[in-house]
Amino acid sequence: MELSRIGELIGSPSVLGDPERDWARAEAQLGVTLPDDYKAFVSAYGSGEFMETLMLFHPRGRAGDEGLNLFDLWRSTSEAYEYLSRSGSDVPQIPVYPDPFGAVPVGRSISGNVLFLVPPRNIGGVWSVAMDVGEWVFFEGGFTDFLWEALQGSLHPVLDGEIGFEQIGVLE
Repeated sequence: MELSRIGELIGSPSVLGDPERDWARAEAQLGVTLPDDYKAFVSAYGSGEFMETLMLFHPRGRAGDEGLNLFDLWRSTSEAYEYLSRSGSDVPQIPVYPDPFGAVPVGRSISGNVLFLVPPRNIGGVWSVAMDVGEWVFFEGGFTDFLWEALQGSLHPVLDGEIGFEQIGVLE
């Protein structure tokens, strides 16, 4: 899915970052190359919130309460899933970062549901999208395809309300 198609729904990007610069540190920490469509979207639009429902985090987002920093999301999500696994109360259906080949958290709903990018199962495969909403919901397609479907209302109840994206936080 082209960014321009998503822009038809949410407006033009306002950040227009540099994907190479934005993602070098994040991918080095992960040890994996994230999907191009995801990196292009987040670099172009920055951190923010879709329809007052789903927040996307940026690797250069200000850390702490003032921003949506992707590294903060990775840390807090990995701590939460590690705790759940240790307690035996809720073992994730799939491995979660920092587990090797684990799903990478990239966003969170206002109710705390986590949005993940799921690495391909085989070399050359396609990344998919999953959301933990108490049960795992999978979208077998790329990140921008997921956004398009969610914005169109095809993935109810992922996003609900007036279509839009609001930039939140400051990028460093």
